[in-house]
Amino acid sequence: MQWPRNGTLNHDIITPMMHYLQDNGKWEEIPYLDLFYYLGRRTDWQKECGIMVLTVTNEKCRGCENRDQKADYLVKYKDPEEDVSLLVSPSAPPPETASEEEGAEGGETKEKGDGKSKRHTPISKRTRGHLVSKKGGREGGTHVMAPLREAVGPQGDRVMVKVPFSPNDLMIWKQSAGSYREDPDRTARVVKMVIKTQNPDWNDLQVLLDTLMDSTEKEIVLRAMTEKAREMIRLRVADGTLNELVPREDPEWDPNTARGHQALKEYQELLIEGVRTGIPKTVNWSKLYSVKQEKNESPSAFLERLKETARRYTSLEVEGEAGRLQLALIFMGQSQEDIRKKLQKLEGEDTRNLEKLLEVAWKVYNNREKESVRKQQASMLAVLQQAVGRGNGRERARGRGGFGRGRGGGQVRLGYDQCALCKIKDIGKMSAR
Repeated sequence: MQWPRNGTLNHDIITPMMHYLQDNGKWEEIPYLDLFYYLGRRTDWQKECGIMVLTVTNEKCRGCENRDQKADYLVKYKDPEEDVSLLVSPSAPPPETASEEEGAEGGETKEKGDGKSKRHTPISKRTRGHLVSKKGGREGGTHVMAPLREAVGPQGDRVMVKVPFSPNDLMIWKQSAGSYREDPDRTARVVKMVIKTQNPDWNDLQVLLDTLMDSTEKEIVLRAMTEKAREMIRLRVADGTLNELVPREDPEWDPNTARGHQALKEYQELLIEGVRTGIPKTVNWSKLYSVKQEKNESPSAFLERLKETARRYTSLEVEGEAGRLQLALIFMGQSQEDIRKKLQKLEGEDTRNLEKLLEVAWKVYNNREKESVRKQQASMLAVLQQAVGRGNGRERARGRGGFGRGRGGGQVRLGYDQCALCKIKDIGKMSAR
């Protein structure tokens, strides 16, 4: 006997279940079952919480009977659906190499069982791209839309299926990208991250661009992509025409074929480059030299701020050899005073090695707290020594003939031939007169 998920008020089910719990010693579950005994007697509670649905009789109207007959017919004669949860692997990233075309173009297959043939449609046949291609009257096998995830088809082959962008993801990416006009490199890094992790197709890349920028900015990016594609064609780096490399309408690339996969990858790379170079930089080197390390700023954060400013306001390639050398000199000259003094003691190649400068800067930064504690302890020791010195001076003054308040204190030391009462000197000569 199986207990209903939401419980029941049927005594024919509750009573055997109660006997089962008692026989097996499941005493901790008996109070839960007693609750349904009690609810069965409290009809007023049943009305308030809507539990009356558990005691509905089996009487049905004619409409209900017709509906049940249709449902039984559908269940009996309907082709079995594939279990999508077994086909899709959301956590698996798409591979870099496309799957074989033979496995991707598998259509409807037939399996014999119980003397009847069953038609199974691969999940890739039920995607948005395939439905659009059927409506347009085009021939086409599998048209899978992106963001793409790897799945297993009915024949065991690998196919790519669509996992749509969520509104929350788009909002987070928009906040991370910021304003495209103010910081194109930042937006380009976000676009690169999305392409690397989500592998979006042409349609979803347009959705991404519409989310991150306005129509004017998007047109600037598309023009930059076109110029880059024209240069690639001139240098014979890429094959095809401008419309094939940078299409303005959905090209319906099939990522399950080698050709479609390669075309999508080229478009993604062109898009990243177009976002990065679409808006020309305003070169202003003074912005870079005005960046100073704050007192409590870590060396890594300061270096990252220098790189960000260099990307935004200069033509310096921060990851290149010349760019790293320039950043090393700026990092040394614009660090905090204690770090700068330590860095200036380096010699030779170490002064041009950005990693070495960063390592030394971190050592000084981490030793600041130790140095502060050491100075504080030295200051406290000096105060204690000064207090002890004053105490010793007072003790010496309290001795015989001293000025302290102790024994013998308050007495003035008498001079030679001086009266102890009147304090007159040469008292002996006066007595002789």
